[in-house]
Amino acid sequence: MSPFVPSDPSERRSDTAAGATPEPDPVDPDRLAALDHELSVAIARRRKADDKGPPDGGRSEGLGAGMRIAVEMAAAIGIGVAIGVLLDRWLGTTPWLLLLFFVIGFAAAILNVYRTAQELDRKAKARKARERADETGSDTR
Repeated sequence: MSPFVPSDPSERRSDTAAGATPEPDPVDPDRLAALDHELSVAIARRRKADDKGPPDGGRSEGLGAGMRIAVEMAAAIGIGVAIGVLLDRWLGTTPWLLLLFFVIGFAAAILNVYRTAQELDRKAKARKARERADETGSDTR
């Protein structure tokens, strides 16, 4: 049991104890309208900031892409080496299959880097086209 909650129900306080009924808070329509306006302005400001992209100028996106490429390269080469070692031990061909699968893993890593670069290039071109369209649309307003 929590030290802040009395275990004996008779020790617990209740706002409705002794016949007192809580009164509802008065609602001020003008205050609600002002809060609604402030909320709308804040939401619009947030959406505009989100559309501009990250505040760090895209560095975090570049860092993420770099980490992705590094992990994919390490994984492809590591898997190739592991397959080569296992096959070498099983077939007794040390170190030939290790070398072969290292080269295959390296080739797979380079192919992954190429595919990732193509994907990032497509995204960058789409983002630039969208920014140009937004600039053109905002000039006519």
